[in-house]
Amino acid sequence: MRRFGLEFKSKVLPYGVERLRTDDAYNLGICSRTDCGKDGFPKLPKASAKPNELQGFNYAKSTPSDQKHCKGCHFFIDDYQFEQLWNSPSAYLGVLRGYDCVLTPDSSLYMDMPDPMQEWNRYRSVALGRYWAENGLAVIPTLSWAQPSSYRFCFKGIPKHSTVAISTVGVARDKDAQEVWHDGMREAMKRLEPSLGAAFLLPETR
Repeated sequence: MRRFGLEFKSKVLPYGVERLRTDDAYNLGICSRTDCGKDGFPKLPKASAKPNELQGFNYAKSTPSDQKHCKGCHFFIDDYQFEQLWNSPSAYLGVLRGYDCVLTPDSSLYMDMPDPMQEWNRYRSVALGRYWAENGLAVIPTLSWAQPSSYRFCFKGIPKHSTVAISTVGVARDKDAQEVWHDGMREAMKRLEPSLGAAFLLPETR
């Protein structure tokens, strides 16, 4: 085409570029198989932070850094409001740094979700928490569960005898949800033995 004064650049990318794009899509750069334990999940460090107040991530970008002191950032909000954390993890480190601690994302485990989808959401939560901890943030594991089959994976990666965060969002007005919550809480206490008096119980404030 040069004889017509036009030149088209080849769209063929160097070998390996497409694989890197795939790695980025699954965040293998922040957590891969080699970063996980025998149970397939990364391990979060034991936590002991106790902020005076919790603030939703939906206010994180608009809150000045000096006003985040003594606060923890939580994700007991609708999933779409924090999905960008998984899509661009490094872009939000600065937004989270001002907080005394950051809770791991509370990605939904709806009862009608297939188990693999629930497990994927739990994995993403723990993987992001590990990434934040490696980048100097104080991370509090958030507990969540669904039906009893979710107990197979929902507590993976969470250390025993740690501070943990738990929410009752969506529970207070639903008797069936209360039963599921209490069953899961008993299982969590048995498996994780969280530090006495060190669990954050966030009421329904959505």
